[in-house]
Parts: sequence; C-alpha cells; structure tokens
Amino acid sequence: TTHCGAGGIANCNLSANLASGVYEANGNLTLSNNYAFPANRDYVILVTGNLYLNGTIDVPGTPDNPGGSTVLFSVQGNIYVGPNVGTSTITSLTPHLEGWFSADRNFYVQTAANACPTRDNRLNVEGAIIVNASLKGGSFINERDLCSGNSNCPVFYVKERPDFSLNAPRFIKNAPRIYKEVAP
Repeated sequence: TTHCGAGGIANCNLSANLASGVYEANGNLTLSNNYAFPANRDYVILVTGNLYLNGTIDVPGTPDNPGGSTVLFSVQGNIYVGPNVGTSTITSLTPHLEGWFSADRNFYVQTAANACPTRDNRLNVEGAIIVNASLKGGSFINERDLCSGNSNCPVFYVKERPDFSLNAPRFIKNAPRIYKEVAP
C-alpha cells in the first residue's frame, strides 16, 4: 500500500519512481491508471487475490534496445482487463499491456457490455499471458466483440517481447545446462 498512494491496493496509482524489486499485494490489487514503468529496472509483483487492470501498462525496451525493463505480475486469483483498456481503432498494433501476466486461474478480457453494432475496444499485449499457472483449472476468457470488424481484425493480439527474457532478473531465468553424452 505504501507504493499505491492514498487509494491503497483497492485503487492503486503506482508512484512514478518505483524502485526495482519484488512487491506483494495482500488481497485484490486494482491498478487504476495508465502506468509507465521506469527504464532499466526489474519488477515482480505478487498478488494474493485478483488483479484488475484499468489502464495501460508500458514497459520500456524493444528487441533493438535490450536495455529496457521487465515486469512480471504473478496472481493467485484471476486477472481482469477493464473494458476501457484498448483502442477503438481495430487495425492498431499499439500495445496496451506490456509484461508477463501469470494467473493461477483465469485471464478475463472484459467487455463494456454493449451489443452490436457498438463494438468493444481491441486489446494489444506485448509479452506473455499464462493461465492455470497453479494447474487447478483456468482459462483465457475473451468477452469482447468487434461486431462487423470481427471478419477483418482480431479483438485481441499478442506480440512476443524477447527483450523481457534477455533482461529478466537472474532469479527468474532458468539456469543454463549443458548436456554431453559419454560413451560407456
């Protein structure tokens, strides 16, 4: 709660100069605003409840500029992406969520509950989404609809970010192993 401002974890606005590290939210965490993580830092955010994303998440760095940051959200419950996260331009590839998003249960891409012909926002993710991380059941649940745009564009798009793997903190990476077969 000390890094969320006055709203605490129920209405969290992360501080602009968040230091690298491991952070834990005991309970449900709602990230209420658009947030750009600082450059050249690494973050692991552990959530013991659900994670609600109501704004964009920007993580600096690209494959051409591997000096960026990494962010891993590990959530014991579900991850919910609010209906306003995304764009009404259905051909846009501009990312709205960047990072690794791991849910022990489900990942929900929520709808604005509108019916066609009013379409939902398209959501673009750079990084990775993991569901059922606890192996107790979980799914990716897309509730959005582009209506007549469905035949031309996906409502949800994921692009890999190899720089996250290259820049990840050592404790997240697998230890390299070299195997050699030796004749008896």
